[in-house]
Amino acid sequence: MYGKVFTTLAALASVVAATTLTTSNGRPLTAGHGILIGAAFDVSAEAGYFPKAPGFDVTCPAYYVYDNEPATGTECSWDGEQPKNNKVYAYTNYDTLAVTLRHEWAGEGGVTYVTTAVGKLASRPKYNQDIPPFSLTVSKTATKL
Repeated sequence: MYGKVFTTLAALASVVAATTLTTSNGRPLTAGHGILIGAAFDVSAEAGYFPKAPGFDVTCPAYYVYDNEPATGTECSWDGEQPKNNKVYAYTNYDTLAVTLRHEWAGEGGVTYVTTAVGKLASRPKYNQDIPPFSLTVSKTATKL
């Protein structure tokens, strides 16, 4: 039993992902009187962008988090029907301007897969200014057992 689990994990770890996702419709997230609280953007991926991964088409509010905070992100909203057991989350690191996107989906046998994509904003968002498209590179996959 353990051998099969470790073999599966080793196979997943051996996959080298060079997939890049590109955002669109970027804009600053604001609260109250124009206080900047992150970045918002649209992003999509076709099914198979990573082995066994379903596609997605979402709008993400990537709120700021700080280096000393654990971050899980804010759930993105689906542009269209959301498939069952398929979620996307995003957040922006306030200090480094790194944007992290996390995609979770249920696979065969109830195993949950997670892919993470990371990119960086060119500069800190400014009030009432669009954010240019930026790339998110799919960096790793993990399996929740």
